Amino acid sequence: MLAAYTKQTSGQYIYKLERAEIPRELEKLGEIYHKLYEALREEYKEIEIFPIFERVYQEHFTVVENKVAVKKNEELHSGIIQSPDDIDATYRKKGEKVGKGQSVNVTETANPENELNLLTDIAVKSNNTDDSDIMNDRIETLKEKTPDLKELHTDGGYGSEDNDQKFEELGITHIQTAVRGRKSKVEMKIEETEGEYEVSCPLQKVKSEKTRSRYKVCFDKKICDGCLLAGDCPTLTQKRIYYFTCEQYLSNKRKRNINTLPLERRKLRPNVEATIKEFVKPLNHKGKLRIRGQFKTMMYACSMGISINFGRIHRYLTVNPNLCGLLGLIKAGNRLFFKNLFQVGQKLPNIFRFIFFMVKFHQLPNFDIKYCQVA
Repeated sequence: MLAAYTKQTSGQYIYKLERAEIPRELEKLGEIYHKLYEALREEYKEIEIFPIFERVYQEHFTVVENKVAVKKNEELHSGIIQSPDDIDATYRKKGEKVGKGQSVNVTETANPENELNLLTDIAVKSNNTDDSDIMNDRIETLKEKTPDLKELHTDGGYGSEDNDQKFEELGITHIQTAVRGRKSKVEMKIEETEGEYEVSCPLQKVKSEKTRSRYKVCFDKKICDGCLLAGDCPTLTQKRIYYFTCEQYLSNKRKRNINTLPLERRKLRPNVEATIKEFVKPLNHKGKLRIRGQFKTMMYACSMGISINFGRIHRYLTVNPNLCGLLGLIKAGNRLFFKNLFQVGQKLPNIFRFIFFMVKFHQLPNFDIKYCQVA
């Protein structure tokens, strides 16, 4: 049953297939998977490798009227197993970029007045998790770690209505350097003053009225009829009425936040690129880490974050002579720390010992890094 597959490598097997033969070959594989699954399920279900086999079988094949069928492409999702060596890895396509593995999100302080800025938070998630969902999960943690946090600079992927609400409650201004989606041809500016909303377009500014579930603005139709942008206006064409909700107000406010900053504060986020390069510098020639799984990736990312902070603190103390006594104490402490860590590492299980040597020699896995900055 397996002779055709075991006499050659998987690459050789696929190379010899004609495109027209692929559907039938997939059906044959489905039948083999089904036979093996039914024959081995009871005896091998407690063995560690069997759940991986079972998952691949259930993700790619289905049984319809006692016949094994290959699932259609639209039935497959980004969370299916990408490799038996890394069952935590997921698939993501963003624009033209394709990624398989984990996603690491890094947050660091970015106050221009600080002589020393440090990494404050690292989150590791499957790389098919939306950026806004990751942010939603970390907002309270970021505020807890940095209670004085007033601004959070991110790219366009981290904004959402739920996040807007949390930022509003915590008194944090979310600054986006880009915005998701297509830009409207006619900008509607919504402003709030003492509980009342005003909406302005290029020609008018009108106070809103409260309806049962939202707000509405009635623009002067005579002015609208003479507007060159009337054809692209988001108002209702006949009466020139514009409806919005509180959530839309917060979204509108977020998109305009960057325009309220002085020019020198609008370009804080690009500075984090240097930080990201420190994370990816130890990757192999294929741009991958040499470990697998979300837990190991998390250990790598946290270890790199700690080492980056140590380096920044060391450089800061080096250029401040009045702190040289403290610097000497830290150096002595570091030597003792790593000596003890090496001794302890010899007694740890393989996973933790590997993590230690991974940090020491910078041998690292494949993953995507995303980031935001705290100002």
